[in-house]
Amino acid sequence: YRWLELMAQHAPEIMDGLGPDFEFEEWTPSWTRIHQTVPYDPLSEPLADEVGRRLARVITVLQPIVEAERGNVPPGLERADPTPTGRRMRFRRRPRSA
Repeated sequence: YRWLELMAQHAPEIMDGLGPDFEFEEWTPSWTRIHQTVPYDPLSEPLADEVGRRLARVITVLQPIVEAERGNVPPGLERADPTPTGRRMRFRRRPRSA
């Protein structure tokens, strides 16, 4: 929520850089996001190129905000482990069923 609040403070700047079709959203009780819906049909190389261009633009616009705020992260929170047990979670690809 802290990052989303920060990004919301920069909403005019972000919208100027990304356009009005990006949304700030609470996705789940523990996850927020800035996103854009991209309609597609069918999946294609030109679509992949377009999505890549859009993602590069998102990084270009948001990264300076993130970098500027990093210095304001309280000590001890900059590397907080998101898992309650302190263990890293690992995800494995499930084998395909026959």
